[in-house]
Amino acid sequence: MRRSILLALAASVAVCGMSTMATRADSVLYNLGVSNFPVTSGNYGTVTVDRVSTTVANLTFTAANGYSFVDGGAVAANINATSWTVTSLTGTQGSSFYSWLKNGDPISGNEDGFGSFNQQIDSNNASDLSATISFTVTRSSGSWGAAADVLTGNPGYFVAAHVFNPNANNGKTGFAADVGGPNRPPDAVPLPAAVWSGISLLGLLGVGSRLRKKARV
Repeated sequence: MRRSILLALAASVAVCGMSTMATRADSVLYNLGVSNFPVTSGNYGTVTVDRVSTTVANLTFTAANGYSFVDGGAVAANINATSWTVTSLTGTQGSSFYSWLKNGDPISGNEDGFGSFNQQIDSNNASDLSATISFTVTRSSGSWGAAADVLTGNPGYFVAAHVFNPNANNGKTGFAADVGGPNRPPDAVPLPAAVWSGISLLGLLGVGSRLRKKARV
């Protein structure tokens, strides 16, 4: 009887684990670590891609300390889809601060030295700076199986940004792009549902084993 109850509980936990994993967002992180700045090097910021469903993803560009995103091509990404919409666009200066549509279509353009990207976000003018820019991408057809599928190379880079630091590069702007493609943050890797189910089952079977030992004493 105890074994039947334990197996039923294990099955229930497994189903719950699968449901949780199916709705949990997964993320990848891109480092803006390569730049055409002639006199500086290092990390210029990060880009986090959170896949919230098979058709929706949130992109967040965060400039490194002391840097800001600026002017034309303030941030850019190469979306892995044939068509999509951009919503919930926000920046440090406010949601109405950036324009991202030209004639109803996503902006595509060149990020100096790093090729063309099919989704650019432009600031209104060169004096407008933002330390963070985020937006939501919803693809019109097809699906993304994981956060790493949301973007694709152009072919060399996935993301890029137009960056500025008044104390670097003699006060001039420059462009930065990702290094080595997507790097999944260790704390953002969800365990597969099968693993969660196995862990739950082992835990319950362990409890059952202890109960049987107590019953024999």
